[in-house]
Amino acid sequence: MVRSRVAESRLDSQLRRALAGMPATRRYWIAYSGGRDSSVLLHAVHRFAQSSGATVVAAHVHHGLHPQADAWARFCRRTGRALGISLRLLRVDARPPAGESPEDWARRCRYEALAGVLDTDDTLLTAHHRQDQAETLLLQLMRGAGPAGLAGMPAWARFGKGWHGRPLLDCPVSWIAEYAQRHGLEWCDDQSNADRRYARNFVRHELIPVLARRWPGFADTIARAADWQAEAAELQGDLAAIDLAAIVTTDRAITTGGLGTLSPARQRNAVRAWVSGLRLPLPNARHVEEVIRMAAIERTDSVACVRWPGAEVRRYRDALHAMAPLPEHDARRTIAWNPDSAPVLPMGRLVISRRSGGVADRVMTGKALSIRFRQGGERLLLSDGHRHSLKTLLQDRGLAPWLRRYLPLFYCGEEIAAVPGVGVNQRFRAAPGEEGWGIEWRL
Repeated sequence: MVRSRVAESRLDSQLRRALAGMPATRRYWIAYSGGRDSSVLLHAVHRFAQSSGATVVAAHVHHGLHPQADAWARFCRRTGRALGISLRLLRVDARPPAGESPEDWARRCRYEALAGVLDTDDTLLTAHHRQDQAETLLLQLMRGAGPAGLAGMPAWARFGKGWHGRPLLDCPVSWIAEYAQRHGLEWCDDQSNADRRYARNFVRHELIPVLARRWPGFADTIARAADWQAEAAELQGDLAAIDLAAIVTTDRAITTGGLGTLSPARQRNAVRAWVSGLRLPLPNARHVEEVIRMAAIERTDSVACVRWPGAEVRRYRDALHAMAPLPEHDARRTIAWNPDSAPVLPMGRLVISRRSGGVADRVMTGKALSIRFRQGGERLLLSDGHRHSLKTLLQDRGLAPWLRRYLPLFYCGEEIAAVPGVGVNQRFRAAPGEEGWGIEWRL
């Protein structure tokens, strides 16, 4: 444990200004590791809350990785008790799977756990400061990030059901050290923070001291550069919104012709914004270029696809469709059908209702009712008295090929009774004025 002591004002003033600029909240959650920076944040926000009437709760994430993890959790609980602040202990398994960065995986686990405790419009506060911002920008620069990545960490943003705020982001690390000393705060030291094998620690202990010796005000300069990048990213977003408004269809696909009217830079910008707006993982530069090349090919009824982890973009006819990877599906399976209930499907859901023109009750009596999936060669008897190829009917209706194998087919015995979005077999259709079972497949 490290100890020091008495009071301060510059950090308090910055904290009050920062919290005043954030969305109104009924409760602050402090991400409390037990280290110096989060100890200062907890103490300062506690003092602020005593005058503002806000509720403060501490949340400590136990990663289960360090031999001292239990001792840190006990320290955090004692500190919270001394301040009269309740503490929520969140246990996570932060052991990274093969191929994952230990730093990135632990951070992801930590934020998922913290997001889970927030109620509507609660605010999570973290103790990121100006040097943290500089470290983040340098790391992003080494990763080849664009303006959005080089904008660094925002002062506040939506997070889970509430908000995530960084009220100390404009504070130099010296202010935090000064505050801890003057108030006589105690904290825990995590020795792994000195391990240069981790990228952030290398930047903190190797790069930043060299930069600070050559350019003493470099952290302020980098913070200004991050502000410029944030402004550039905002302008990119505004331009993408203008472009997408003209080329995105009602089902949130991009028309290939519309994308082709944009300059190459605007195409790349629009594709990234489109994928982001669908809340899918962002593509890297190579995948963006592959999507643009796919859009530029001559019209074809075959399906082209570009994939990256967690997302894929498919082209059908003259449109691009972005989506999460399609679920596993065994098209040979058969699901028992009871019109009074909606079965669980591999994709989408069923809405079954009573209406005219549906499947008649009288023709289902005594027959085994089931839901099956396309095997190929199916035909449907329609009101014109002809049996039509289901493949042709689906093509005529423009159902995307990747959805066709998930389309539920309703059977009475061994004959198709109905296909959602296509029609009811004429032999099974309710008579005029007679109610039957209407079936809708919603994605």
